[in-house]
Amino acid sequence: MYKKYFVFMLLLCNVLLQAQKNSIQNGGFENQLTAWNGTAAVINPWMYKSGKNSAAITTYDNKEWASIDQTFYLSKNTSNITISAWVKAAEIVQGKNDWNNGLVVVEFLGNGNKKLGNAENIYVVTGNTDWKYCNKKMVVPQGAKSCKIMLAMSYATGSLMVDDIEAIETTNEQETAMDYQASTVLNNGNFEKGLVGWEVGTTGIDISSAAHNGNNCLQITSTNNDWVGIAQSVNIADTKKSMVVAGWLKSTAINKGANSWDVGTCIISFFDNSNQQIGTAQNITTIEGTTNWIPFSTNIIIPVGATKYKLMVAISHTNGTLFIDDIVVQSNN
Repeated sequence: MYKKYFVFMLLLCNVLLQAQKNSIQNGGFENQLTAWNGTAAVINPWMYKSGKNSAAITTYDNKEWASIDQTFYLSKNTSNITISAWVKAAEIVQGKNDWNNGLVVVEFLGNGNKKLGNAENIYVVTGNTDWKYCNKKMVVPQGAKSCKIMLAMSYATGSLMVDDIEAIETTNEQETAMDYQASTVLNNGNFEKGLVGWEVGTTGIDISSAAHNGNNCLQITSTNNDWVGIAQSVNIADTKKSMVVAGWLKSTAINKGANSWDVGTCIISFFDNSNQQIGTAQNITTIEGTTNWIPFSTNIIIPVGATKYKLMVAISHTNGTLFIDDIVVQSNN
């Protein structure tokens, strides 16, 4: 019964996800400022995350609130909403208060467009930054009829650029299905969302634009013969017997350390219900020296009793720089 339930949930999730759509109109500003209210923004055709445009708000006086906004009606039975965007800052100087910066803000509105509760910041930015991915999932308050998205320079000076804004509405049924699916899928293996989904416990970890594909890849640098790496733990669906781990690696001046495995490496470990490791960690691939992008793909039998795996990518107790991109894990029955 347990297995049948989750097979059903996976099928349900696929159907529900296909029905999802972005509730924001013209979130990439490809149609100029169509669907957006306000005159504070201009279209920037030189700096954008994707497509050909972004929206830019520039202020020279910290005595004003400068913004554009868009309001959309919430679908029936919507229980949660996830807002995401790509944001870039140029010379933003904070105003008097800590919220006087560049902002992406959300308000929920009830009957008569009455504001419900406090506005929620999706992202607050100051200084100079490259494009950063931001997202936030929120519970829709009782009585909410619509949602208002605001892009603003809040009593600060500088330039805020925003692109690829999305608002994804979900019901409780979709959330249940997606929670199960998300727990069994490797998250952000192409690093387009920065380090979202990954455990990062050391220095030397960065996001690089020297990607194999897309805009980002992971860069790991070790200068002191340390272990420098990242990891992600993922649940295993109970019907899966094997998996394929694949991706792309590139190296710069990685020297072999004291042991044969002290190079650039990708490793997998398996754990049971008590979070006890099953067997020893398995090397998926290694890399050393200086190389261009090299693909790897390894088939692995999932140990009996394993309910979770931990995937690690690292430089193991040596020096050099490792680049990683487009990691995928495909589980098989």
